[in-house]
Amino acid sequence: MEKLMRIIFVSLVVLLLTGLGTGTVWAAWIDPPPDLESWWPGDGNANDIWGSNNGTWVGSPAYTPGPTDKVKQGFKLDGTNDYIDVGNPTSPDLRVGGAHTAIAWVYAHENDEEDIVSKWAQVEDGTHKAEFLLMLKDGKVRGHIGRDEPNDWTAFDGSTTVTTDTWHLVAQVWDGTTATVYLDGVQDGTPVAAPGPTEYSESAFLIGARSDDGSSGNISTTRDINGYVDEVQVFDRALTAQEILAEYNAGSDGKFKFKPGTCVDPFPDLVSWWPGDFDAEDIESSYNGVPKNWATYDAGGMVAQAFKLDGTNDYFYVGSQPDLQVSGAHTAIAWVYAHENDEEDIVSKWAQVEDGTHKAEFLLMLKGGKVRGHIGDSAGGWTTFDGTKTVTTNTWHLVAQVWDGTTATVYLDGKQNGTPVTAPAPTPSDSVLLIGARSDDGTKWNIRTSSDIDGLVDEVQVYDRALTADEIYKEYLAGSAGKCKPVPGTGVNTLLLVSLAFLALGTGALFSRRVGRPRLT
Repeated sequence: MEKLMRIIFVSLVVLLLTGLGTGTVWAAWIDPPPDLESWWPGDGNANDIWGSNNGTWVGSPAYTPGPTDKVKQGFKLDGTNDYIDVGNPTSPDLRVGGAHTAIAWVYAHENDEEDIVSKWAQVEDGTHKAEFLLMLKDGKVRGHIGRDEPNDWTAFDGSTTVTTDTWHLVAQVWDGTTATVYLDGVQDGTPVAAPGPTEYSESAFLIGARSDDGSSGNISTTRDINGYVDEVQVFDRALTAQEILAEYNAGSDGKFKFKPGTCVDPFPDLVSWWPGDFDAEDIESSYNGVPKNWATYDAGGMVAQAFKLDGTNDYFYVGSQPDLQVSGAHTAIAWVYAHENDEEDIVSKWAQVEDGTHKAEFLLMLKGGKVRGHIGDSAGGWTTFDGTKTVTTNTWHLVAQVWDGTTATVYLDGKQNGTPVTAPAPTPSDSVLLIGARSDDGTKWNIRTSSDIDGLVDEVQVYDRALTADEIYKEYLAGSAGKCKPVPGTGVNTLLLVSLAFLALGTGALFSRRVGRPRLT
């Protein structure tokens, strides 16, 4: 019984670390286009993950099972009285008084009269009006845009049959003058002139249904969709044909589900993390740095504060730590704001001239205006790998070097930059780790000052695995929100969960990252 409880506990910890911390990884996703106002992906709840317009299930809450979902999960609606009620949205941009787009994936069991998403009043009054309605009608996609005149609207139809029990991307687009529908990424039917509404109303926003009078209490259930609806989105502008086609081509990968400016949880296998918040503390493993010469801090970091280095003889000294030795996959990543970009060392564990105990392991820098990474090898040399895009000076950039044990590449601003190269493994050594500089011989006594970075360095991190492209892109999108740092006094963070997992297994390795762990293998 005790063994079973330990297994259950550790399983829960793993779920917390992998499911809540990093989320699902998409490989061929697209970025959300600008002016996205609200987005209901239907991934096990009715939340708006982009805005603040969360929905409430009416009827029997259900989501698509694995084989029938389009992007992860979707809403399952029975065609009688199931729908999502968003109510009268708090966001003015969901009230249609200007150009807009409504778009969603649908898998309809019937196609004669199926409401998909609406902000509608079939019979208007002074405060409830018909604004928009996207549906299937007589086997085709039909869009609607309300007008200022009472109980009046413009309908516009597609010309292609929407086959049942098949996933289709449907959209209605109004640019303020003309309106049209799209089916599977392509304009369907002829655009029509639509004057549209100029006044907002209090009509309820519904997924899978429409309101007869604009309120949440009088729903026209005879037209509720029977089938699945996924990835419902509303934009406060007309999407372009290219943007809608890109959504269709992304297919089941969908959009990247991460809102820019939101802090991201630390990814698994983080070894050390130096945020540079007015100190050189390693908040992950206590391998704290020491400022050397005139190295200091700056209040204008990318995320809070940053390391400030003058490009002559300033750097932060971390020293030689067994956990930071590189012999297996690794990632080094940081934000940089460089005043020059010709030869600027960012973070290193390096010996330009090796001896028996000090070797070249890794070096991330700017060289000739580009990002350059280095991985040492066991023969006393190293492999270099360069980006292709120019790193503009006096601008914040996210830079990274990633080695998966076989190939190495660099990243700039969240995207792979340049072609990956084959790189053999380095030999772990006692070379010192430095931020803003490199060592000529691997010791603290012989620092190469000619390539010290002139500028700011922020959020320096080292992982003992290759981060995925999705993870690096998340870090970039987080921007000034950065990674979610533990709140002092809460005791709720990844480190604690890992420690509890070890205790549950009976190892007694409390706070394992801080008492020593195998080097990066």
